[in-house]
Amino acid sequence: MRTVWIVQPYVPRYRVALFEGLMARLRTDGVQLRVAAGRANDSHASDRGDEVRPAWLEDVEWTHLGRARISHARRLYRGADAVIFPHEASNAEVLAALVGRALGGSTRIGLWGHIRTYVNDPNPLAVGIERWQLRHADGVFAYTAGGARFARDAGVPAEKIVTLNNTVDTVALRSAIEALDGGAVRDFQARHGLVPAQTIAYIGGLDESKRIDMLADALDVLWESQPEVRLVVGGQGCSADLLDRAQARGQVVRLGYADAQLKALIAATARLIVNPGRIGLLAVDALVMGLPLVTTPWPYHAPEIEYLDEGRTVYTSADDARSFARLVSTLLTDGHPRAAGSTSNEAPELGDLVARFADGILGMLVQRV
Repeated sequence: MRTVWIVQPYVPRYRVALFEGLMARLRTDGVQLRVAAGRANDSHASDRGDEVRPAWLEDVEWTHLGRARISHARRLYRGADAVIFPHEASNAEVLAALVGRALGGSTRIGLWGHIRTYVNDPNPLAVGIERWQLRHADGVFAYTAGGARFARDAGVPAEKIVTLNNTVDTVALRSAIEALDGGAVRDFQARHGLVPAQTIAYIGGLDESKRIDMLADALDVLWESQPEVRLVVGGQGCSADLLDRAQARGQVVRLGYADAQLKALIAATARLIVNPGRIGLLAVDALVMGLPLVTTPWPYHAPEIEYLDEGRTVYTSADDARSFARLVSTLLTDGHPRAAGSTSNEAPELGDLVARFADGILGMLVQRV
C-alpha cells in the first residue's frame, strides 16, 4: 500500500473531518494517509481552544529557529510515496525536502494552503522563496481560485494545480437549521432579550486579526443612534475584554463557543453577521446560515472571502468605525438583508473538498517525473 503523509503545525478541530474523509477516500485507492502534527503554540489558537489530538495523529515536535521552523517528522515520512506540507517560506523542512527531491529523491512533495499571500503583508524574500517552492513541488493544492491563479502565474504547470475550495463540514449546521423548532427559537430570543429585526451577530475567534477594537468602537456609535440593537457573540479569544463596555450596558450578549445548534439559533434570530477584520471560513458559515456579512476593505482577508458577492452576500463599508456602524444601521433599517442573502447551496461542501484533495494526491503519485 502506498503511503502519503501530511505534516501540520497542529490540528484544529475543524480539520478532523477533512483528514478522516481523506483517509477513507484514499484507502479505497490503496493509499494510506497519515497525519503528523505538533502542538499549538500560537496564542490565537490557544485562546480559541480549537486544538485536538485524534487517536490517529502522530505526535511530532517542531523546532523554532528565529522565524524559521522545522518539524522532526522526517523519521516518519522517510521512504513514503509523498508528503504534503503547508506552503510557507518559514518552514525550512519544505526547502530541504524539495532540494532532496530535485537531487533525485523519490518522495513526491506537495504544498497546500493559501498559496498567495493573503493575511499579511508580502515580504519580497518570502514571496521569492514561496514561488521557488511552488515551481519545484509535485503538487500544489490551493484553498481557492485566487491561490491557484497565483501558482499558474508563478510558473506551475496547470496539471499540477488543484483548487480545493476550502471549507468545513457543514452537515451538522445544515441539519441543525433544518431541525429548528419554533418554540426553541422563541425561547432563545426571550432568554436573551433579542428582537430579530434588531439583532446582529459575531461568530468566531475574538482576536486581533478580527479587529475587535474597531467592532467595539462601532458598537459605541450604534449605541448613540440605535441603542435597541443587540450583538450576539458566539466565540471566545484574547480580545474578548474589548467588548466588556458594550456588554455592561446590555448591548452585547455573550454566548460562548458557537456549536451547530447555537449557530442555527443565531441564524434564525440575527439579520447580519458583522466582522470588520479578517473573513475566512466564516464565509462558509454565513452562506449556510443565509446571513449577509458586513465587513471592511481590510487587506488581510483570508482567501475564502472570494466565495462572497458584494452587495448580496457581503457588504463592505469604508474602513472606519463610524462608516461600519452606519452601514449596519442602514441594512437593519432600510431593508431585509436576509432576502438578498445566500442559499445554502452556495457554500462549498466538505465532500467536494475531500474528492478534489484525494484526486490531486492520486494525480501527484502517478504523474510522470
